[in-house]
Amino acid sequence: MNKEQEIIEKILLGDIEKFNVLLEPYLKISYQTAFLLLKDYSLAEDAVQEALFATFKSLKKYNPQKALFKTWFNKILINTTLKLQRKRFFFMNFMDYNFKETTIIPESIYLQKEESEIIMKAIEKLDFKHQIIVILFYFQDLSIKEISQLLNIKEGTIKSRLYYSKQRLKSLLENKEVFPDERKGKKNIT
Repeated sequence: MNKEQEIIEKILLGDIEKFNVLLEPYLKISYQTAFLLLKDYSLAEDAVQEALFATFKSLKKYNPQKALFKTWFNKILINTTLKLQRKRFFFMNFMDYNFKETTIIPESIYLQKEESEIIMKAIEKLDFKHQIIVILFYFQDLSIKEISQLLNIKEGTIKSRLYYSKQRLKSLLENKEVFPDERKGKKNIT
């Protein structure tokens, strides 16, 4: 029995305080994942809270022989997030990037932020079924098999969607389709 299973047993026996210990390693990435999928901080918080509640309610149903706890919890999180997404009738912009800083920042940090902005805008241009694969693979660091289990989609489909997404992102970035407006059309003067 691993450490997570021991903690789960204690929770099921009534030590509710251990629930925080069990989920602590997954909280930050859960908020990030929900935000990347919903593009709204308050909805992401709602999704994570609902996922935590659903996890607590169904903890007795968790079977360690079927999946790792991380995968099982992520499935609950994704299902909750998708449920909230379906309730919305429109898609919002992926992120509202506004990097106007009031203080001077080192050039390397500025360049990192600019690169992140460009990558996120490229991901935004993918359709939702491809966005979710990219987010789970690159941001959640889940394997193809884990994503397959999580979304209940064949591994081959996950691989083909990931391949398509990488090709589409490469094309978007090479063609500079996602660069900030002020950089479009500017020629290199050097």
